[in-house]
Amino acid sequence: MEIDKSILIIGQISSGKSTLANRLAKELALKKASFGGYLLNYCELSEIADRSRDNLQAIGQRLIDNDHNKFLHAVIDFSAKGSQQVIFEGVRHLSIFDGIRKMTKHISAVYLEATYSQRLSRYLSREKKIDLEKTEAEFAKANAHCVEQEIPKLKEYCNLVISSADDPEVDYAVMKAFLSGF
Repeated sequence: MEIDKSILIIGQISSGKSTLANRLAKELALKKASFGGYLLNYCELSEIADRSRDNLQAIGQRLIDNDHNKFLHAVIDFSAKGSQQVIFEGVRHLSIFDGIRKMTKHISAVYLEATYSQRLSRYLSREKKIDLEKTEAEFAKANAHCVEQEIPKLKEYCNLVISSADDPEVDYAVMKAFLSGF
């Protein structure tokens, strides 16, 4: 499998990855490969009723540990099969980053950096069914999960680091300007 261009949107929980990736995919008419979206579909097909963030993180980690390349290809086949330009939203592991890099001619990785308080505020205010209890304790638990631990290490491999603003329009404008030459 070879992809011409990949855009990776990387960041910790509630940093704004989905918001930016969804908007970018829509405006540029690109396919989006979402690891979280794949996991929700995996649960549905496997008849796994527990679709909480905690369980999705655990399932994702097991799939990575079992065979990260198989997991990566399953995510691509689920949402971007045959696409030559793909936005990857939610890359959390060096092995996945490397897998995408190996199959892509041109790669651009964007890291969204947001403070703990910005991310907590977004977490508490958003409407995601996977977040059953929206409390600071649940956010801290999700943020500390092992699936989230490699994310800060990925920052050094990114072409662009966006220090997230409280206004998502600012983040989007910075990313769009950066990608204009991509």
